[in-house]
Amino acid sequence: MEEQETREGLLHMAQATQRRCIGLFRWKLDYEKAASEYAKSTLAFCRAKRLDQAMEAFLKEAEAHEKSRVPLPAAMAYEQAGLYLSRSDHLQEATQAMKQAVSWYLECGEAEMASYTLRHFTYLLESQIPHQLVCFYQWASQLFQGEDPFWKALDWTEEASRLLLRQKCYRDAVISLGQAKHLYVKEMCSCLCHQRALAQCLAPLCDLDFPAACKCLEGTCPYLPTFKFSPQYDGMVTLLSFYEDQDQDAVYQVCTSPVS
Repeated sequence: MEEQETREGLLHMAQATQRRCIGLFRWKLDYEKAASEYAKSTLAFCRAKRLDQAMEAFLKEAEAHEKSRVPLPAAMAYEQAGLYLSRSDHLQEATQAMKQAVSWYLECGEAEMASYTLRHFTYLLESQIPHQLVCFYQWASQLFQGEDPFWKALDWTEEASRLLLRQKCYRDAVISLGQAKHLYVKEMCSCLCHQRALAQCLAPLCDLDFPAACKCLEGTCPYLPTFKFSPQYDGMVTLLSFYEDQDQDAVYQVCTSPVS
């Protein structure tokens, strides 16, 4: 049965290739019919459990849909290719395919599908190559900054910041938290702006970098004038003062006090 399905898949692949060639009796490339043949081959290869051939067929199907300028089927084919590539440990290629899928989903106005695809794929990355998640989160944030609602971009920036803090990459976390702060400023959300500004100032202290924490605090006030009148600012100034005096008990008291 599997051999028969494999032969059927190869037959459809050959027919699709013919559709993409110009010959004596064919003067125009027919990418639409080629995509249809590739889709049939993916079904056959999946039934035959030929994963490598199935993911190749999915990629060719997606490419044919791209040539035909049909975004939604292209996105779906790239998504399937990415899933099959991730199962075969071709993680770099899987990431690229997923990025293509998300881009095409956004092009055809399917922001929810794009977000779902990203979320699904990040779960796969988290269990296999967590060190690449930050780059993926940052890419997703930049991608969604032109979309509505704007909060999707913020969600991915927050994910990147949290992961960087868990990985103790505090300098990179300062940059990521600064980006989140900037996005909140654009959304005119002062309360969350203050919280991210506080987090950005605290991150260098986790790395015992007192000058960097002071620099973050000083740099935030001109950029976000309301921060200077917030409880977060007062708490941070007090904390830095006690930190500079090496007063451990006072530092602990400030760190354990509620700051809304």
